Amino acid sequence: MPCEKEAARGVARTVTSRRFRYLIVFVVVAVVLGSVLLWRPSDFGQPVKATFDGERAYRDVLAQMEFGPRITGTEGNREAADYIAEQLRQAGWSVEFQDLMYRGAQVRNVIGRANTGKGSIIILGAHYDTRRWADQDPAHPRDPVPGANDGTSGVAVLLELARALNLRQVRHEIWLAFFDAEDDGGIDGWDWIVGSTYMAQSLTVQPEAMILVDMVGDADQQIYFDGNSDRTLHPTSSHKYDMR
Repeated sequence: MPCEKEAARGVARTVTSRRFRYLIVFVVVAVVLGSVLLWRPSDFGQPVKATFDGERAYRDVLAQMEFGPRITGTEGNREAADYIAEQLRQAGWSVEFQDLMYRGAQVRNVIGRANTGKGSIIILGAHYDTRRWADQDPAHPRDPVPGANDGTSGVAVLLELARALNLRQVRHEIWLAFFDAEDDGGIDGWDWIVGSTYMAQSLTVQPEAMILVDMVGDADQQIYFDGNSDRTLHPTSSHKYDMR
């Protein structure tokens, strides 16, 4: 509805372009390029510098918000999946849809692949669906969550990474996974992380690593080390995990 879309646009614009630009630089350099996609210039000659455009990534946030709430099984959700797939194709990535039914709803993961067959597999993921109820909001507990941060921000980072990444410098096969049905846990008997669980159970290969890029567009952004992650990936660990 128009009023809901206008409210969603207002929430999206609270993620300011400047904050998002600084955030993108941090996430890509510190988390992705620094932790996973390590390379040696001597292997490829003079490296070609890719340009990660924070303004363009912010436009991906706004584009997703225009679809309204991206609740699993709705038109807005399907439009978001189609948008993600089209952006990946335009960037030269192959695209696969991974469909399943869950509690009567159509669930669709979107997976982009590049450097197929080149080294071990690294997966970077985010979810694109939004929670159907804002049940943590005491004033509006039955309103849908707009998802400017929880959903769109991680998707925008991965889409811009797909455009900017210099794949000649990456010695791995790269998957960008966009998960559906992740955020409705505890509502009407739904579980959490449905899409990513399905993808993990459907894998026929063993990835080298997976990094989740989620909720990285907060107005007061703070990124913590996940207590459930592999401790060898923590920078204070005595074990240095090298994926070169």
